[in-house]
Amino acid sequence: MHSSARLLRPCVGIFFAALVSLSIQLHGQTPANETPACPVLSSDSIPLNQTIQLKLMGVFDSAHLKPGKKFYGHVVNSIVYPGCTLDADAVIYGQVTAASPSKLSPGNAELGLEFDRVECTGQSAKPMKLFVIAVLMPSNKRKDEPHGADSTEISGGGRKIGDATASMGGNDEGMSSGSKPASVHPGLVYGDDSMKIDPVGGPGCSAKITSTARSVRLETESELILTMAAPSAANGGH
Repeated sequence: MHSSARLLRPCVGIFFAALVSLSIQLHGQTPANETPACPVLSSDSIPLNQTIQLKLMGVFDSAHLKPGKKFYGHVVNSIVYPGCTLDADAVIYGQVTAASPSKLSPGNAELGLEFDRVECTGQSAKPMKLFVIAVLMPSNKRKDEPHGADSTEISGGGRKIGDATASMGGNDEGMSSGSKPASVHPGLVYGDDSMKIDPVGGPGCSAKITSTARSVRLETESELILTMAAPSAANGGH
């Protein structure tokens, strides 16, 4: 009798583990020992005036930064989101999640960035997850600019999500000094084709910027394009 009980115990344990695994699958939960999947981004373009344009203050160089470094940037144009209005010059806080120069050969320099706290108008700084979907290099530091892209001159003024976007004409001669693209798409690096960005490729689904140069270098007044929700393929980027 005791021998039979000992034989049954492993079977009972296996059966119980199977039930727990099935329950997790049915309820869409992630097991504690697994990392939650990052959102799948759509490649759809987004009007620039429906994004958060954040200007960096100072040079960011992956050869001289360390993970955990705190920093902040300033909002360029005011924008209204449900529950949060960001005025021009509002502060958004972030931190470095990864930083390394190219070690053996060009192409593996990396800089990881995430933003998780904002200063909404009339509110104290509060936690809020933001996604970096694109990078705009300063106009005086652009090494390469896409041809045939729509552009709009830099200007002030707030926009509200849902406002109609003015029709823009194409320009196949490259952008004039002081201009920006009229729309952006996840993964765009505007003004430096030696860099690439994966909006959720870094630690904890942070942004991962890589470069074929010695290091990833974002000059003073580079702009990061942020959104409050990751544009996902599941919802068509809306």
